[in-house]
Amino acid sequence: MNRLSLSLVLWLVLFVPQWGWAGGAVARPKQIKAQRQQMQEKQQIMYQQQMQQQERAKAAAREPVDESEVQEVVDLPRLLATFETSSEAWPLIIDNEAKETVVAHYIAEFQKQGIAIQNPPALYVNAIDTMSGGDTAMLKQPFPNILRVVAIVEYDFNNGQDKDKMALQILGEKSFKTNKERLLRRR
Repeated sequence: MNRLSLSLVLWLVLFVPQWGWAGGAVARPKQIKAQRQQMQEKQQIMYQQQMQQQERAKAAAREPVDESEVQEVVDLPRLLATFETSSEAWPLIIDNEAKETVVAHYIAEFQKQGIAIQNPPALYVNAIDTMSGGDTAMLKQPFPNILRVVAIVEYDFNNGQDKDKMALQILGEKSFKTNKERLLRRR
């Protein structure tokens, strides 16, 4: 299993249960209640953290940029060229619109190869940010590989091949089932 697949499986194991996507054995009512309470507490903490991040981002946007703190401003073609070998620059992109532009570029590149990806770039920005937040090793991969894996997991990589087979190959049996349940609940 390559690093990207391992990172994705690790992400699914760590984060999927927090969002209530994991199936499993039937638990006793007290256990279910305790699990729900834990999940609600985790969600509340995550929500508070998101709100704090948004507040920091708003405050930072109001403050003038100290040019001495900016390491480098990179134009889009140069950035895209770096993503062909590694995605390690991804967390350095602060603006979500810029990230969406990168994702849209690679969706268009896949389209040129006859592969359709229908979900909006924002969905992929959020997924990649979440996945890479705890695992920078996955960002050592070229960006097209990362987008391909996320699109396959989302059942949005339309290249004419069986989506179940592609997802199973990337996720493995256990994570495949969990992912399938997540997708069914989301619809």
